[in-house]
Amino acid sequence: MKTIPLFTVILVIVLASCAPASISTPTKVSVPTATITFTPILLTPTTTPIPALESLPETQKSVSLFVNAMQNAGISTTTEQILQQGLTVISISGKDGKTYEVAIVHIDPNPNEQSEMLEGNYPLMIKMENGWERATLKNIGDLIGFEFGAQGIARRIKQVQGYADVLGENYNLVMTEDEINQKVVNQARGQYDFNRAHTIIEFAQKYNLIIQNHHLVPDEVRHYPEWMQENNIPKEELQGLLKEYIADTVSLFEEQPTQWSVVNESFETKDNPWYWAFGDGYIEKAFELARNADPKATFIYNDYDIEISTTKREQVYKLVSGLADKNLINGVGMQMHLDGRNPPSKEQVFEAMKRFEDLGLSIYVTELDVDMTNVQGTNEEKLVIQAMIYKDMLSACIESLICKSFTTFGFSDSVSMYGDNKSKEALAAMPLPFDSDFYPKAGYYSMLQAVFEHYTTSTQP
Repeated sequence: MKTIPLFTVILVIVLASCAPASISTPTKVSVPTATITFTPILLTPTTTPIPALESLPETQKSVSLFVNAMQNAGISTTTEQILQQGLTVISISGKDGKTYEVAIVHIDPNPNEQSEMLEGNYPLMIKMENGWERATLKNIGDLIGFEFGAQGIARRIKQVQGYADVLGENYNLVMTEDEINQKVVNQARGQYDFNRAHTIIEFAQKYNLIIQNHHLVPDEVRHYPEWMQENNIPKEELQGLLKEYIADTVSLFEEQPTQWSVVNESFETKDNPWYWAFGDGYIEKAFELARNADPKATFIYNDYDIEISTTKREQVYKLVSGLADKNLINGVGMQMHLDGRNPPSKEQVFEAMKRFEDLGLSIYVTELDVDMTNVQGTNEEKLVIQAMIYKDMLSACIESLICKSFTTFGFSDSVSMYGDNKSKEALAAMPLPFDSDFYPKAGYYSMLQAVFEHYTTSTQP
């Protein structure tokens, strides 16, 4: 790793001033800048020092993980520096009205510049009912009432050491891969195998997670069982088989807080069994069947490019407005597979989300990743660029006031849509918030920073 001069971590009490230290900065790269602001609310610094906080093993672990992420992004500091100087503790109110203490560290790579990349406050510890814990997207999300998710793969949950713990401890929502897909659970006609689905349910129950299932109605025929792909089943019989699949699959999760991507990517093709069975009305029929199977669940329409394509956005708006009128849908899923060379701006994403506000629907970011394969620069520079993209996308989501959930398409660079098992392609893309060895990257901390900045400068929705 390239070494750049050591910097001093500055600890600040919010709304109080302190003398800046001399710090080096990573190479500056142009990224989208935030312009949406909120009215500040008061933060109260603690009046009682907590000298034992830095000695807690969990604090040392949290600081060590943070330092590793910052070093990899080109900022040099050490765990010892932060622990010696101590963390600043502030008090904030949670969604339950209770007061929580959060321990933060402030970094300023260059005191002579304003609003530079990676500058700001980072929550590292939070005091929950059972004592101090490492600040994660999961416990911060639980505190403010926001969903942070990542795709979890059943076979990896069971087989890959550390996978389940990292996923379960850092997120409060797990999104399935294909565990409920008809191609997986209904491979043989008349027979269902929900073993992989049960793995997800048991995992979610163990870690107290919401489940977001993908997808009941995929777009292309290749995503359906082979016995269903030839369009040779009589129409009424096919209708019965699809109704059975929806009823059996959705009801399986009725005791677990669950969100469903009911229909995925419907505008490119109609070549699938649902269209063969129900014609142009198949989308409404699928939502109707899902709603009947579990009225209390959350049902979503999911698609790509909503954040960047006005055409796609208006297509989706027209589709979901009809479903909303009949109370069949709860939200819109924005996939958001992004290219690190040309991500949408924060303002673009904010406006795309607000387009659906008048329908009374929520927005769910469902498959976010940031592909860095063709981004120019050193690895350190790429990590900084990626971190700022993650921060901007999450900031747009939170500030829209209608975005309820922020989910990435996996969590570790070891496996993603770009490659598997630490392949060359997967490592080049490095698209996710954790590296291939399950260590959090700068992008993970930039999301924590985004939540903290919003929560401490605005009134939560």
